[in-house]
Order: sequence, then structure tokens, then C-alpha cells
Amino acid sequence: MDDFYAYLEDLIAEGGQTLCDELADLLDEPDWAHRLLAGLALAEHCQDVRALPVLAEGIYHGDAATQKAANAAIWEVADSHPALV
Repeated sequence: MDDFYAYLEDLIAEGGQTLCDELADLLDEPDWAHRLLAGLALAEHCQDVRALPVLAEGIYHGDAATQKAANAAIWEVADSHPALV
């Protein structure tokens, strides 16, 4: 997990025009924790609706801290897309 987290931090630090697409590609990771981290990053940095399914997973399957983070991230996306609320 630490390697993935470091990779994710580097990806975000580099930024670039393709950041949102690269983060969205990580939503297909087989490891649920990796998908969740990618979804949280996609919501925070891109406010991208593609993060919503994995964030919903976080609310459904996660512990209290994960549920809280996923809930906040969903609102981050929703605030950028008024049609969702």
C-alpha cells in the first residue's frame, strides 16, 4: 500500500493535463484500498463524477473513518455538479 500511496502522491504532485484521466484509470485497481485512495484523490483534485461508484463502496464497506472521508468526497463532487443534488 505504501508504494501505491507514494505513486499516487507523485502523480498528483506532477499534475498535468491528464491527471484526472490517470486517476480515473486507477479506479480499476484490483485492490479495494487502492481504488478508494484513487477515488478520494479524483474527487478532491478533479471533482470528477467517475469517482462516485468507488466512493459509494467506501461508504458501504468502510469503517467509520473511511465512510466519513468518502461522504466528504461525494459532497466535494456534488458541489461542483449542482445537477447531482
